[in-house]
Amino acid sequence: MSDIIDNKQTCPTVAYQLSSVCVPVTVTPFATAGATITRCCKKAYRNGRRIHL
Repeated sequence: MSDIIDNKQTCPTVAYQLSSVCVPVTVTPFATAGATITRCCKKAYRNGRRIHL
């Protein structure tokens, strides 16, 4: 009988499953204070009138 199926054969398979997972996360905020620098990039205006600095 040459029609016998070999049950030992394998084939590649990929499967996906949607999952929702919740994990605790701790966030530690930080800040570094530094020197403040102010620059004027355009001409200054106040109430629609140009002011000279």
